[in-house]
Amino acid sequence: VRMVGNQAEGYVAAGGAVANEFGGSLTIHRSELSGNAVTGDVIAVGGGITSDIGPTLNEDGSPGNGTGKPSVHVSYSSFAENEVRALVSDPSQAVPFEPFAGFALGGALSSFAGDTIVSHSRFEDNRVFGGDGGNGSTGGFSAGGAIFTDDFSPFDFEGPIFGRDSSLDVSISSFVGNTSSGGAGSDGATGGFATGGAITASIAFFDETASIRHSQFKYNTAVGGVGGEGGMGGKALGGAVAALAGADVYIAKSKFSHNEAIGGDGGVGGQGGDGVGGAIGAGRLITAVDTDLEFLIPSLNVRHTMLDGNEAWGGTGGVGASGGDGNGGAIGVTEG
Repeated sequence: VRMVGNQAEGYVAAGGAVANEFGGSLTIHRSELSGNAVTGDVIAVGGGITSDIGPTLNEDGSPGNGTGKPSVHVSYSSFAENEVRALVSDPSQAVPFEPFAGFALGGALSSFAGDTIVSHSRFEDNRVFGGDGGNGSTGGFSAGGAIFTDDFSPFDFEGPIFGRDSSLDVSISSFVGNTSSGGAGSDGATGGFATGGAITASIAFFDETASIRHSQFKYNTAVGGVGGEGGMGGKALGGAVAALAGADVYIAKSKFSHNEAIGGDGGVGGQGGDGVGGAIGAGRLITAVDTDLEFLIPSLNVRHTMLDGNEAWGGTGGVGASGGDGNGGAIGVTEG
């Protein structure tokens, strides 16, 4: 099957080609998804595919805790030039999703509160762009130029913990030239946080594990957003792969070459952002509004893996300000 040039647009937009919702089971085999696009006013996810639980109602008509978790199985398929773009990062415009204003996630595939298996597949030149800040807001967060996964879902209304156990298993696949770009900050505000040029695994109220084996990552990039006038450049974490919040990421028998984490340039008078982990990065999740998510801590386990020619660059400082730091050309760990 070929799915080419499809689009999803809206206030919150998801799944440029396929939306696997309400706990569905989706199999993609020997197929091509390319040139699909998602454009969301405040949140955009899943340029090719999005997968999520769905909302339910209690007997009294109030929102329930959602359907069972979904699953996606991708094999022998290609994802190229799919794009996710959020337009605006402004919590006042994102109600009831204020913490996630301007988020852009999963250029090819996004998976929420479900299980995803990817094997023998290629992801090339997929992209995510966080929304630009408005009304003094920071630039929007971008994650997973190719794949984003977490165990959180906004359709689980009966918290305080929202979501399901989830997992990502990637094997014998290649990721080339994928990009995660944070949004520009408005005047006086910081550029957006960018993570995982190829893959980001995030949050973890439950067991959230990502396993990457026998795979290659080349020329993937995470780029922090440009700061507004007087604002700092955004941080970039994990040019190829990022582990965020409480996610557990395991990488084995893989190769990472020429990936980059590049901090955003500062606005006039603003310091450049830091670039952390040219190939692989781990850190906390920073949202548009302070939440308890910032206290979740990830773990990273890398074994029998080659890391060659990866780079971490600090962003250029604005007039009168210093540039950012480049930390961990291959692997970088940060608090924020």
